Amino acid sequence: EKIANASIITMLRDPKDRFLSFYYYLREKFAAGENSRRSRLANRYDLDEFVYLMDDPDLVDDLLNSVTWQLAYGTRQLERLSFRMEATKSDDDLLNAAIANLNRCALVGFQDGYSDFANKFEQLYSIPLTIRRENVTKSRLSVTDVSARTLRKIDDWVYLDSEVYRYALRVFRIK
Repeated sequence: EKIANASIITMLRDPKDRFLSFYYYLREKFAAGENSRRSRLANRYDLDEFVYLMDDPDLVDDLLNSVTWQLAYGTRQLERLSFRMEATKSDDDLLNAAIANLNRCALVGFQDGYSDFANKFEQLYSIPLTIRRENVTKSRLSVTDVSARTLRKIDDWVYLDSEVYRYALRVFRIK
């Protein structure tokens, strides 16, 4: 059922930083006793090796242009598969769908600009916004600490997410 006057709000994060955070989060989950396939992979491979595991379906769901897919079609694998099965569909079509949906958002924020996001949210909805930091990785590399070779490989995972992020920074960053 459609909700009248609903607002869609999203917060974006630098795609490379998101990738690194997810990798280190999986490692921490493994150390804490989680035994999922994803956490075992993150524990088994150091970052420089992990970035080459692009044939693993569990990792693809969470890391391969996942923000672009979520914005364009949601999180379900069936939608991704249907999209890819259409011979006329391309990465440009996926990117355009994600950007079109992003443009429909009432508010787009950025993780590194949370206070601006919270202020704008309160202006729009007259509700103070407080977000708790959850799943914060205790120990991890930052993007600036990663080798150029590994960053190039991370780009292979997030190339469309990076396009969406750059677009969003140009259009939605509060100045």
